[in-house]
Amino acid sequence: MLSSFNIIYLLVSLFASVILIFILRAIQNSALSELGKCLYVDNDSIRYFKMLDNKRLNLILRKGTLLILKLDGYIFINDELNIEKTAQCLENIRLSQAEKLNFYQKYLSFALTKNKSSAAYKALNKLQLLLQNEKDDKLKEILEDSQLLVKIYIEHDVNVISKLKTIENKQSGKAKGITQYRLAKLFYFKGDNLQVMEYLHKASNNLRETEWSPIIDAAILDRSILEVK
Repeated sequence: MLSSFNIIYLLVSLFASVILIFILRAIQNSALSELGKCLYVDNDSIRYFKMLDNKRLNLILRKGTLLILKLDGYIFINDELNIEKTAQCLENIRLSQAEKLNFYQKYLSFALTKNKSSAAYKALNKLQLLLQNEKDDKLKEILEDSQLLVKIYIEHDVNVISKLKTIENKQSGKAKGITQYRLAKLFYFKGDNLQVMEYLHKASNNLRETEWSPIIDAAILDRSILEVK
């Protein structure tokens, strides 16, 4: 039987552990917030990579998380060589389930934007293996969305047009505009130029002053851009 002293010692140790975990998570969240601001708000990729090389950051973040953050940076500056090198490093280390999900999603998105079909299928297969038995609705939705994106950007499957229209009707703002752009893309591969222009103009209204705006403006002038963007 535990003595009163041992019970108090265990309770104090447990409380101290909880406090330490809380402090560590607060430090981690602060570091991640600062990194995100540096890259996506300040557009300062040089400082971003310097921050990632800080030895103190290596003490509070897992190796997998640090590599995924580097992957974010390389995707942001469109450094394909280092994207592939970092992805290979991530393939060769032990990742948590959350890190795997984060990595496969990011790499799939990169592969789709570059029309890298083999890389896209590889990333999708990894996601399918990771999420195939999931009961969580949000995780199942992530897998379904990933499968849909491959059908749009790699397979150019016009049979999913009706599904995209259903999705579009439930959306608003930027999300709706992105779906409308994808509809324009599929109508391009279907050969329906009237619908292409209709959805490009709809997308333009919903995506004005976003990173999508230059792509849509270019596609309105030259529909062949939809083949690769």
